[in-house]
Amino acid sequence: KSATRIIVGGFYSPQGRKVFCRAYHLGLTGPKYVWIISGWLGDNWWINPLQNENGVTVGNQYCNDTIMAQAVQGYFSMASQSISNRPERTISGMTSSEWIHLFNKYLLRPGAYIGAIDYASYAYDAVWAIAITLNRSIDQLAAINRRLEDVDYNDRFTLDRSKENQTPVDSPKITIIDAIIPTPLFIAILIINSIGMIMTIIFLAINIKNRAIRIIKVSSPNVNNIIAIGAICCYISVFFFGSNTHYINQYKSLLLASCWCRSWFLVVGYTLGFGALFAKTWRINYIFTRKSVKTKLIRDSRLYAIISIAVLVDVSIMAAWGMIDPVFLQTTNTSKVEVIQGVDVIHITSVQQCQSNYAVVWNALLFGFNGLMLVFGAVLAWQTRQVKMLAVNDSKLIGLAIYNVAIFASIGAAIISIVYDRPEAFFGLTATFIIFPTTVTVCLIFAPK
Repeated sequence: KSATRIIVGGFYSPQGRKVFCRAYHLGLTGPKYVWIISGWLGDNWWINPLQNENGVTVGNQYCNDTIMAQAVQGYFSMASQSISNRPERTISGMTSSEWIHLFNKYLLRPGAYIGAIDYASYAYDAVWAIAITLNRSIDQLAAINRRLEDVDYNDRFTLDRSKENQTPVDSPKITIIDAIIPTPLFIAILIINSIGMIMTIIFLAINIKNRAIRIIKVSSPNVNNIIAIGAICCYISVFFFGSNTHYINQYKSLLLASCWCRSWFLVVGYTLGFGALFAKTWRINYIFTRKSVKTKLIRDSRLYAIISIAVLVDVSIMAAWGMIDPVFLQTTNTSKVEVIQGVDVIHITSVQQCQSNYAVVWNALLFGFNGLMLVFGAVLAWQTRQVKMLAVNDSKLIGLAIYNVAIFASIGAAIISIVYDRPEAFFGLTATFIIFPTTVTVCLIFAPK
């Protein structure tokens, strides 16, 4: 599952043979991988030297010499240079070649320890490093009225006052920040959205209660009820757009559910609202623009059929989307590096986003169909602009509603796509482009009556 392609290994030959055999069977060798290992291993170290054993066995997996040679093909090995080949004199006053000569003379003394010259050079450098460190501490100790001769390993007082202010770090500090919607922003939009929803519910209740009054009766109150229900669905979708908060972000299943809910409520709500609005306008157009004086009665059931067809198209697209290309949560990380008190700090911002493989195609289908419905409504509103029955004719109001929705939809889609990876901006702008046109449309349809 890891995307690692460069692997560093430190081991002796027996363990190294097992590591490479296992790596071969896991598919972690070959031209796509780079292995960097210790340089002290001998020639052909990957071949088992034991006469009574052939190849390498790791658990229930086996690698013969041919497989092992293939597994280790292309590895890099590195070893540190124990003795410098530079001619310069070091702090000891000797060059590397002079030190080697002196060390060889030391080995000739009776009782001298016969050790590897490589490790002897490490020990010699370590002693010098300790000596220089102690020598440089003399002035620091004097500043706190201490002498080097009086300090031992148990002197915590001196250690605490002579050490640096911070412990050196061997890697940058990494902080992971979940990009979420700030609670104050969520609450503010929640309040505004609730006010719009309550207002629509009040309009709906008044429309139902007073449906017998002539000015409401002739304006198709049942169809107006569908418009109000569609607006309420749009308001509900805003709540799901704001689900990426501190309290819900940790529950992946809830976030994924909100991805679907927000799309379904918005799409169905829009189609119910404008489908009902345009169906009502179509009836006015059909009645008042026909030259024939024959039967002109069009019942609400026919309008319901038009609305149902529009909703069915959107539901079919959404259902196909869910079955063919289901939405999933994608985590996107962005990083920012800064230095705090001499320490490199990497801030990684993690963003949870709703994604699907062919979202562009599905959105194009939805926007295409609903865009045609906008054009259809505009044509109907224009054709019925001369009808004198203001209680029946909503053509001017439909024109304003279309202009309102078209402007916000086009500008909103462009801006929201830019800030999609910023939850606070995405939610704030999306909520604005849903709440404002929905509220304006509801007021245009219901307030005059």
